[in-house]
Amino acid sequence: MGLLHTSLGKPLLMKVGGCPAANAPPAGVEEQRKDAIRTTRGTDPAPKRIALGFTLDKTTFAEVEAWAKSHHVVCKAQREDTLYSCENIPSDALPTTMAHTKLDELEFSFRVKDKTLMAVSTWRWHMAEDVAARDFEKVAGTLKKDLGEPAKNEGNQKNLGREPFAGAVVEYAFKDYLCSISGINLPNKGITMHESYVTGVVD
Repeated sequence: MGLLHTSLGKPLLMKVGGCPAANAPPAGVEEQRKDAIRTTRGTDPAPKRIALGFTLDKTTFAEVEAWAKSHHVVCKAQREDTLYSCENIPSDALPTTMAHTKLDELEFSFRVKDKTLMAVSTWRWHMAEDVAARDFEKVAGTLKKDLGEPAKNEGNQKNLGREPFAGAVVEYAFKDYLCSISGINLPNKGITMHESYVTGVVD
């Protein structure tokens, strides 16, 4: 269970409600996010800032809400419109996608002050082992093509189903951008894939 407190497991810990920040006020959540970004980001600017067709630091809550309505995607606004959670998103609803498969969940995080986009996260649960390996390779390959060698590449992405909590992660950390793809085999969720695209601009 120590894996849930690593960079691979932290998003999963937050998702299942194990993180105290889940109940914090929006401004508090944003400050915690900014602190985490400052300690994680790198020193060089990113050659690209991929966010599945949305634009970090520019796309607004209103624009994402309009996108969801136009594609009949079911979403829910939370934390004073700083979190927008969507379910069952077809791949053709996204402006761009790398794995080209349906998403179980999609989350957008926005700044408290001006409701501009800070982060995009995707989730897929109960994946077949061959599908998880294929999609992980697609996303990791696209990131490598656009961003170069990752800052971290750990685990075996082709064997996520071999045992409980088997995992893999690819991470990038630039001055103005952080992104990752991770996969883990959870007893209650099966093979799970998570993508994260986060601004590094917090100062």
